[in-house]
Amino acid sequence: MSRGEVVLILGEGGDPLIPPLQAALDATGLRPLLMRSEGFASCRVTCDESVEVDGRLIQGAIDRSSWQGCLASGFVAEDAEFAEAEARAALLDLVSHPQVVPLNRPDPQTWYSVSSWRHWRDRCSTAGMTITAMVSGSPR
Repeated sequence: MSRGEVVLILGEGGDPLIPPLQAALDATGLRPLLMRSEGFASCRVTCDESVEVDGRLIQGAIDRSSWQGCLASGFVAEDAEFAEAEARAALLDLVSHPQVVPLNRPDPQTWYSVSSWRHWRDRCSTAGMTITAMVSGSPR
């Protein structure tokens, strides 16, 4: 990435890592575009030859939204589930686009699975991390 390019930071209010991320991007000449996660479904996302969010060309993305968070706040009950699904699909398209440098893109298996303890345990084990043995009940 080069100076002046826009990096989307999608995050939750109160995330303590967002201000240092913004400062680090500013220091390198990149332009952070902070967007609250819950408002993502209300913005216009275009993914063609390039990616634009609300008319701004995006070259990088950092997703700091919670895995259980909402991307579609403010929609009426009848539309909320659909809006959430569409927003998640748009975000997956954005972070998978060849013109966007994703800093923390999950793979589709993680994206669409429940982020359970067992799922992450299996991923850590596959990656070669040492994990503790599973013990059920009390030791005899």
